[in-house]
Amino acid sequence: LTPAVVRSLGGHRITFAACGYYHTVVISDGGALFAWGKGSSGQLGTGDVLSAASPRPITALRQQEVVHVSCGMAHTLAVTVSGALYAWGQGADGQLGLGEADEGGETVLS
Repeated sequence: LTPAVVRSLGGHRITFAACGYYHTVVISDGGALFAWGKGSSGQLGTGDVLSAASPRPITALRQQEVVHVSCGMAHTLAVTVSGALYAWGQGADGQLGLGEADEGGETVLS
């Protein structure tokens, strides 16, 4: 097995990549997010629990400029240029930081 270019990201210049246990999220130079891999806990942030073999845009954050992202086993966190923290995916053990065990969509934490 050898490295290969992820061609489906096309004209997007990727500035950061984060990997979870079964999913990957990348940030483009304009702050757009793309995710792929296992999505059964909503960790892709695409509004469903489907898995994806190629990058899908995380459209819920398209109005935000994301500057950093981190992936856990089945959850994802993103930080915007304004300092807002978004969390999504599996939160059964409180890993989303919402103060409760929860699985949810994009949630802003201030």
